[in-house]
Amino acid sequence: PLRLEQSVYALFGELSLPVTDSLNAQLSLRYEDYGGQTGSTTNPQLRVKWQATDWLAFRGSVGTSFRGPTAANVAPTGTTGLSGITAAGNNFKSVDFFGNPGLGPETATTYSVGAIVQTDNLTATIDYWNYKLQDQITTVPANIIATAVAGTGNGSQFVNCSSALRYLITFNNNNACTQGVTVGNDMARIRSDTTNGPEIKTDGVDVDVNYRFNDIWGGATVDIGGNASYVLNYEQAAFVYGGVTVSGKYNAVGYTNYDRLPGTIPRWRGLFYAEYNRGIHNLRWSLNYVDGATDNRGPTTVQTGASSNCTVANAKAGTATNCQLTTLGLELGSFVSHDLTYRVLLPYDVTLTASVFNVLDEEPPKARLELSYDPFIGNPLGRSYKIGIKKKF
Repeated sequence: PLRLEQSVYALFGELSLPVTDSLNAQLSLRYEDYGGQTGSTTNPQLRVKWQATDWLAFRGSVGTSFRGPTAANVAPTGTTGLSGITAAGNNFKSVDFFGNPGLGPETATTYSVGAIVQTDNLTATIDYWNYKLQDQITTVPANIIATAVAGTGNGSQFVNCSSALRYLITFNNNNACTQGVTVGNDMARIRSDTTNGPEIKTDGVDVDVNYRFNDIWGGATVDIGGNASYVLNYEQAAFVYGGVTVSGKYNAVGYTNYDRLPGTIPRWRGLFYAEYNRGIHNLRWSLNYVDGATDNRGPTTVQTGASSNCTVANAKAGTATNCQLTTLGLELGSFVSHDLTYRVLLPYDVTLTASVFNVLDEEPPKARLELSYDPFIGNPLGRSYKIGIKKKF
């Protein structure tokens, strides 16, 4: 139990600048003061829109942002949870999360450029965005610490007792670590401190399109469209903690990143729809899509006998008879679901809606997690129904 308190002071201003009839700009400025070691910051942002023609416009923005640590981030105490640790054969181990009184702020520089197309029937936007985050506020993942000390395996591999990060791990047998004797599954607790993590560079493209057909079937309108986001890069710099490089540089796009930051990053996400509207009736069908990902931890082995020769390499070579190569969930497929919603406007300002979610009762792709699915990709709820009623006064 914790009782924490924090005071933050902020001042924000915004100015609209109509440069010409076709060129508009917006300037924003924000000042924040967190006090203490975090200190204060001033962050500007500039947005510009140019209406090139009646149907085409260009827009762009550039600015900086700032995120100070919360009261829990800088609290010297913490909480304890459980996590499956890869270096311990994915057995559950205690993870102690601690705040850091010396934690600094997280900063970012962002910019985007895009275009808008708008006619009587078509509305479309496309934007390229680019974020650069520095000193991200994060915790050192327990799996990264455990792997740096104990390597990877089924938990029977020897740990490196001389590792510079050994002090973050508590072993069984009164925290004794004997080189050549102590193994990965002897880990009892792992300390995960809050810290300023590595730099992140990420960019991508967002697209949104809608086309309206008028006077269809006796005065109805039909809208067809969708929006999609494509992540080009999500580059994480080398993670250095306590003077030790605990993980090298990598691009996280298309991987689950279960044992490292930042978690699952599918390359594609999208929503596509068709909507029919006539009088008091509205019917909407939508398709939700989330791209799959690869479990970057690679194939693992499960020891089914007493053989000490059970390793990933031997299992691949077929020289360990008591090993089974486990690849289920190594490649997570994409997740597609369909939703259908009907809405009708009734007398006395009453609106009735009826929806069927996941019409085809699709299951999420299998993942090597405790939940058996990845919540950033799939939805475990099968076909479900919802009825709603709203009354205006």
